[in-house]
Amino acid sequence: MKATGIIRRIDELGRIVIPKEIRKQLKINEGQSLEIYMNDRQEIILKKYSEFSQLEKYCYAIMDTLSASYGINVMLANLEKIVYVTSSAKKAYEGKELAPTMVDYIGRRKLLRGNHFEIIPLVRESQETCILPLNDHGELLGALFFMSDQRELDTVNEEILTYSGELLLKALQ
Repeated sequence: MKATGIIRRIDELGRIVIPKEIRKQLKINEGQSLEIYMNDRQEIILKKYSEFSQLEKYCYAIMDTLSASYGINVMLANLEKIVYVTSSAKKAYEGKELAPTMVDYIGRRKLLRGNHFEIIPLVRESQETCILPLNDHGELLGALFFMSDQRELDTVNEEILTYSGELLLKALQ
């Protein structure tokens, strides 16, 4: 663990204020959920909560099936980074932060198609790409990316892509 030298008191309601510098560095936003853990040494650990982490195996199985069935690459991202990739591009994408322009695209909450999107910083994708924002009752959770360089995604029915996103969202509820 990295020592910060910052000490905070617990108030009468049991709350602790996380300093602004730490929230900014870790990209913790107001209203964002945190998971609380306790390790064997009686230390409290805070971790950003991810809806996706609760159903990883289920979500990944759906994505792997889509990828194998349609011959496309499928990626799942939260609003900060890519959390899962079904293809050989795993090393190139998984765990990488999303480009700010991509976060803006996702924020539009509409299905987008095209190529030359900057998904991760400084890398322009030449593959045909479809971006499906994952929106749960008004709360934007992230996006599914469908990518192919061997076939146009127009041949993959838009309803199937939308249904896949809805299926993942239902699993998260």
